[in-house]
Amino acid sequence: MDVAETVRQYFEKDIVERAFKQIKGALSLRPIRMWLKSHVNGHVRVCYLSYAVLSMLAYRIRDIGISPQEALEKLKTGYMVHLKDREGDFSWSRVVNLEKIQDDILEKVGVVGEKVGKS
Repeated sequence: MDVAETVRQYFEKDIVERAFKQIKGALSLRPIRMWLKSHVNGHVRVCYLSYAVLSMLAYRIRDIGISPQEALEKLKTGYMVHLKDREGDFSWSRVVNLEKIQDDILEKVGVVGEKVGKS
C-alpha cells in the first residue's frame, strides 16, 4: 500500500473502534476471551447485530434528542402485559404506565398498541 492508503485505512479503524465502544457501553459487555473460530464468529455476529439495532434506534429517534443508550435506559421501566389462550384463538396485549418519553420512543420505532394508565 502507498502512504495515503495506509493512513486512510488507519483512520478508518476508528469507525470500528467507536462502534465497538458504543456496543460495549450500551450492552455492558465485558472482555470476552474465545479461541474457537466458531465462537469468535458468533461473537462478532452478535456485536454486529447489536450495532445494527443501535444504529436503527439512533436513526428512528433522531428528532427526540436522546441517544440510543438513553432510550434503552428510559425503556427499562416500561412493560407490556400479554395474555394468550393456547387452546382458543384469543390474544390480548397492553402497554402499561408509560411516561411520555417512553411512549415517544416506542412510537418512533413502530411499536404501537393500546395504552393503559399513562403517567
